[in-house]
Amino acid sequence: MSSNVKQLRWFVENHMEIGGTAEIATSQYANSPNAAGPHYHFDEHSTAPAVRSLIKSGLIGGGKGGWRYYKITRLK
Repeated sequence: MSSNVKQLRWFVENHMEIGGTAEIATSQYANSPNAAGPHYHFDEHSTAPAVRSLIKSGLIGGGKGGWRYYKITRLK
């Protein structure tokens, strides 16, 4: 398991309730004015492969968003 997956798993397990949602920035450009806006705050920063790994494992669901971020829901 990569360190990105471990860090994101830690965030989900320690900062999200089951059923809770978060927005995860997966690009250094996620905060650009063309994406979410210049003053938008994401809940966590990670990588797209880490998000997809936790979706595949069943810990989180979602994946809605653009190529710069994901909106996730904790499932278990």
